[in-house]
Formats: sequence, C-alpha cells, structure tokens
Amino acid sequence: MANFKRFWAQKLLVKVSKVNKRNVTSNAYNYSDHEAFRKVLNDAHDIVVMTGTDFSKDGCNNKSISKTEKNDRWRNFKVEHLSNIRAFKANPSLVWEFYNYRRNSAFRSYPNKVHLNLADFERKCKRENKEFNIITNNVDGLHIRAGSQNVLELHGSLRKVICTNNQCKTIETVYDDPIVPAFKYMLDPALPQSEFSPIDENQLPKCRKCGCLVRPNIVWFGEKLDTDKMLQVIIIQQCYLDLTRLKGGYLWPNSVW
Repeated sequence: MANFKRFWAQKLLVKVSKVNKRNVTSNAYNYSDHEAFRKVLNDAHDIVVMTGTDFSKDGCNNKSISKTEKNDRWRNFKVEHLSNIRAFKANPSLVWEFYNYRRNSAFRSYPNKVHLNLADFERKCKRENKEFNIITNNVDGLHIRAGSQNVLELHGSLRKVICTNNQCKTIETVYDDPIVPAFKYMLDPALPQSEFSPIDENQLPKCRKCGCLVRPNIVWFGEKLDTDKMLQVIIIQQCYLDLTRLKGGYLWPNSVW
C-alpha cells in the first residue's frame, strides 16, 4: 500500500509541478515591482513559500560553524559520508556524534528577520481567513522557533528522532543538548577524530518507548521523501500564489527555482 501511495504521489507531484510552472510563467509577475507584488499578495487567498539552505544563513551562530563544516566537512569526514544509513549501521556512535554537533549548532542559532516576518505574515493571513504554508528543505527548525505553525519540513528535523525498530518507529521531539551525557565534551569539530574514543552503543540515544536505538529523523542521502509529506506537497502546491524563497530582498517565483 505504501509503494502504491508513493507511486501515485510522485506522478501527481510531477503533474502539479508542471501545471504550476505554466500558471506562474503565463502571469509573468515581476517581483522587483513592489507595488505590483503587494497587489498580487493581497489578492492571493492561498500562499506557499518554499525555503532552502540559504534562507537560514543570516540566523546562524557563526562562532559555532567551523571552516570544515562550511566546506561540507566535519573532522575531515565528508558530510555526505556521515549522512546515510550505511554509515549509521557501520558506526552509529560516529554518526550520532556528528548529529549531536549539528543539533547543538542549530539550537544555538536563532531565527532571522525573515523567519520572524513570515511568522507575522502567517498570523495576518489567519486573521484574514487566508491559507499560508511554508515548505522547507531546512532541518534546523528555525521557522518553528520563529512562531510559524503551518510548516512542512520536507527533510525532517534535527529536533526529532525516530526509533530504528521497525515494529516501533516512534518519533520523538528531543531538545536535550547534548542529546545524551556521553557527548558532553565532544562538540569541537576542529579536533581530529583520533582525539575521541568511540561511544558505546548502550550510551547512544534510545527510544523511550521500546529502548531500541534511535536515529535522527532526517531524510538521508539515498532515502526517499515520506509519502504523506509528498501528498501534502501536492495539496499545498495547488495554490493561488506559489513563492520559493526570499533572497536579496525579493521573492522569486517557483518557475525560477
């Protein structure tokens, strides 16, 4: 059943995406014209904003981000080599050490002005009985912390964990930092990995329901998006005004993203 839903979700997502691109292109909105954009925005009753990696940069706590992480490396490991299920099965201690660091960086960051403005705009839409949704690729949770409520986190969230027991699959929200006491002194990404001893699996984060090992509730490299989230995207994308992200002070249409 899950495969059936996924198949049709993918088909519909492609179809809706093509329809949206035709609609946006035919309207040819010029979002650098603030007055025209304001009119389009005021006339819209269903609005979607899509955000990606660049969106949160202004809110980062730069002191907690090393040169290695900016270069997609952490302790000389490539990020993609730690962000997959194969790495987790081979060395869950190392992968959790990396994600404990990522969680700490995210928790020490803060929403920027645009996060806060979008949250304010969502409240305005609610007062005016308009639909407003955010679809984000980000996993830092800054939209939520800014006060936005209708947020679809496509790739999951650093604040959540999921049980690896297929009979359980419980998802929990965990704000503990470090996520377990064993990681208390292991946050410095500049130190070589040889400085640290592997953490015993018994000390790694466990499911509060069944006691099995949990993993970050993140879509890793090579994994597919959650079927239910894909269906949500299909529904949300059938909106009046589809915007992608705010960059350089302007909102760009989905057709250019």
